[in-house]
Amino acid sequence: MYGSFLDNETMRTDPFYAISEILCFAAQSECQYLAHLESLVRKEVYGVQTPTDFAINNLKHTRENLGNHIQSLEEAVDFIRDRGNVRINGSTGDEIPWVKQQLLLRDFERLLARATEISTQCLEGINIITNDTILEEARKTMAQGQQTKTLTLLAFFYLPMTLAASIFGMNVVQFGQGPVSIGWPFVAIGGSLVFQWLLYVYGKRVQDSMAKWYSWTNSKHLYLVR
Repeated sequence: MYGSFLDNETMRTDPFYAISEILCFAAQSECQYLAHLESLVRKEVYGVQTPTDFAINNLKHTRENLGNHIQSLEEAVDFIRDRGNVRINGSTGDEIPWVKQQLLLRDFERLLARATEISTQCLEGINIITNDTILEEARKTMAQGQQTKTLTLLAFFYLPMTLAASIFGMNVVQFGQGPVSIGWPFVAIGGSLVFQWLLYVYGKRVQDSMAKWYSWTNSKHLYLVR
């Protein structure tokens, strides 16, 4: 029965004390709701079932919902704090409602701090999911770039060899040039391979030198800025 744990005489003289149990029930309901939201946030951030876009949207919606609750909790805290500064004249138990008010104030301040913390967790979760998505896309891009580099290197060596083999594989006897020595194809293919290898090594050294120079110029620029 409502009010069975309250002082009847104080309830008649102090309306705030009379509704204190309702405020306690509201605080308990809010605590359970925040616990539910916190579990949802952890599920969205550390779970693997929800797609990335859905997880980010869910966290944004949860954060907006928490914003409304934070505003309501701030108003409740201000109301309870202001009510505690007023003593009811004529009350036979002034200390009883004051103690009740202090307990309610402590509960709602803790709820406000918890709601603010969960809102911060939502923002951090959005950043974590976004960073993980960027890293995953970077890994895919690097893997595709490595595959492209491998195919390019293969074509760099294979196509000239194919061209040389095609030229020396022609039947030049029908053109009146006479038979071609069997050693010429190997000389041509070997020479092209050596030339291509030199180009590859030189190009890699130039690329490494440019990367070092770019890194040095950036570090020098940062030093001058400081």
